[in-house]
Amino acid sequence: AAPTNNDNRASSCRRRRRSSDPNTCFYGNMSRAMLERTIPGLFRVEVALPGWKRSDYGHYQDNLYSQIPIDLQWETTRSHSNVTLDAASCCHVSNETQNDHIPHTPPATDLYFWETSINALGIRRMPDLSSSSTVASRDPATNTPSLGWVLMQVGGLDEMGFNSDAIHDYWVGSDGYFGLNARRPETLKGRYSNNQGGWMATKRQLVEWHTKQCQRGFLPPYPYDNIDKGGIKQMPRPPSNRSPMHGGFQYDGLGFESVEYWSGGQQLFGPIGCNLKRIIPLDPHQFARHLLYHSSNNKQRHGTVQHRFCSHNIQEFWGQLNTVRRNAEKVIQNNEKG
Repeated sequence: AAPTNNDNRASSCRRRRRSSDPNTCFYGNMSRAMLERTIPGLFRVEVALPGWKRSDYGHYQDNLYSQIPIDLQWETTRSHSNVTLDAASCCHVSNETQNDHIPHTPPATDLYFWETSINALGIRRMPDLSSSSTVASRDPATNTPSLGWVLMQVGGLDEMGFNSDAIHDYWVGSDGYFGLNARRPETLKGRYSNNQGGWMATKRQLVEWHTKQCQRGFLPPYPYDNIDKGGIKQMPRPPSNRSPMHGGFQYDGLGFESVEYWSGGQQLFGPIGCNLKRIIPLDPHQFARHLLYHSSNNKQRHGTVQHRFCSHNIQEFWGQLNTVRRNAEKVIQNNEKG
């Protein structure tokens, strides 16, 4: 069979290195290698407590995070009403658990995040699935079983295009919201990477991560020579007992590492770890289920991240991503007309 436009586009995107065309590489078919690197992501949020809400803190107008309009309309067969994210999925607690620092049933408009900035993020339309798929959601653009549009979390090398199977996205700044000459920030910086706060995987995924995806294997003890053992990618022995975050490696998995590296997931999505790509469906019913409650609610009091709670709450943030989705859909329509 002759290759389709999607096949040709996917092949073209894989051949490119650093600067793939943002108008062609954020949708269409994905290779098996790309799909194997894709995992569900999590997004940590806190409930803004009295004295720390955006309205109390101030100085948030006209900042970088406010440039993208908010669109809360989501097309489905059920309704065209404004979306209200279901905060119960992550952040409602029992009567026994609630207290002055852990509210009982906070709304989505009281949920804030601090571990990334919208100007670093992008979205992608995932390929359609077979008609027999049991996936719960349908792509509103095609009404076919699909994950549809997803938020692409950053932290690996994909945005830099070094990997032949890099998974590209539609950058939220592609439509000039941050200025016509604005460039995407360096997505390898920790301030954009969204710590997972944990992860889940099947047995098969664990084996694939250990033997195929992760540079030094996923499970200890970690290899340190150049001999290929069981398909694990071997790395040269480091000159000293240095941290993997700084180019060396500790062999038994018991060395001192930050909580961000282990439970935070940097081992999974970091470029010197597994370089996996995390996605979160933009379908509002699915999106809310990827929120993870940081129930200590203490990050909002930290001076280094306090200013980020003055941007948008998670509902407004979703609305901004939805605006970018509509823009990206128009690009696809124009490409297909051409």
